[in-house]
Amino acid sequence: MTETIVPRAARRRGRHKGAAWLGFFVLLLAFLLLASAVFLIVRGLVTRQRQKDLEAQVQEFLYPLMLQNPSPFDTAEGQQQDALILSALWRIARAETDRLQRRPGTVTQYETDEWGRWSLPISEVSAAYAALFGTAQPYFHTIGDPGTAQAYEYSLSRNCYYVPPGDEVRSAYVPVLGRVTREGGVITAQVGYVRSDEPTPDRAGAADPTAPSMEQAAYTQLYTITETDAGWVLTSVSNEQGEK
Repeated sequence: MTETIVPRAARRRGRHKGAAWLGFFVLLLAFLLLASAVFLIVRGLVTRQRQKDLEAQVQEFLYPLMLQNPSPFDTAEGQQQDALILSALWRIARAETDRLQRRPGTVTQYETDEWGRWSLPISEVSAAYAALFGTAQPYFHTIGDPGTAQAYEYSLSRNCYYVPPGDEVRSAYVPVLGRVTREGGVITAQVGYVRSDEPTPDRAGAADPTAPSMEQAAYTQLYTITETDAGWVLTSVSNEQGEK
């Protein structure tokens, strides 16, 4: 019987065939682990950016009312507190102030009275109110002493509001946006109120070391926003901790 002689090189190749497959699987596993790590990092960055974008949008949307330090309410419908109509008036005044600042030398588009107050058409006030509170009906009324330079005066006969020019708001508190969460079509935003005379600590590493922080808040509220087909609607404000 003739013995088959297998070349030594062929025997070596056969002996290491399993090792080659093992190496392949190790490399594949390493690649998958690397790809998973990159995916998680990218997803985390995207999620963080989306959260920052949401917080910026919420800040812009709520700021007109945050400045007014509103009292809690379960619905904007039927509300007669000054803060709600003031937030709509401030929204218009802020937009006009920004327009004038972007175009130095221009004059306001609104008529002015003898005290320099702007005459805002009720149609614009109603639109600004709807942009914040949806279909809730605004309570038009004069805030302050009628016929004075600092009054927010409602004129039924002229169908307008007379408001002091500019967007300055004098308040005992400075609003600070805290945590923002979204669940389904409902957004909940925490707002802290820091006393305006509260000394501001030097917060190392902060984007603005002189800005007030949530840690300084004298009290906090929760603002609830509902997402609708027509846009966001502020539906309620509740006290979270402490009261103004």
